[in-house]
Amino acid sequence: MAALKQNFAGQPFKILAFPCNEFLHQEPGSNAVIETFAAGFGNFTMMAKSDVNSECQSSDAGQCAPASTECCSANNAVYPYLKGVLPGKISWNFNKFLVGKDGAPIKRYGTEDYADKMQADITAALAHSEDAFGRQQGAVKDIS
Repeated sequence: MAALKQNFAGQPFKILAFPCNEFLHQEPGSNAVIETFAAGFGNFTMMAKSDVNSECQSSDAGQCAPASTECCSANNAVYPYLKGVLPGKISWNFNKFLVGKDGAPIKRYGTEDYADKMQADITAALAHSEDAFGRQQGAVKDIS
């Protein structure tokens, strides 16, 4: 992912990471611990811990805070939306979704799919002048 971030530097491209503890409890740490660990693999936006194949049921008031080890229910809508367009259960950590400038999911990648398999698709998505609904780009603003 760090290679993709570097290859597309200066372009409207972002990597959002959603850590998940649903797979053999590989992410038991707090959001802050996960973010610190992941920083060694590239500089990308780390979201709070999420559940990807079920709805987060955490009732912890600070569930989305850096110190939390719980999933963040504020992220509950992300994966049903992505899987509604590109169906299927998330099989393991590091599944990836390419999302267009308009927010519409374009393509889904498995755990074993790396930067070299994604680069051409990202280039094509960035070059596309209309969104999935045929609207000219520019109608949707990047909030960064």
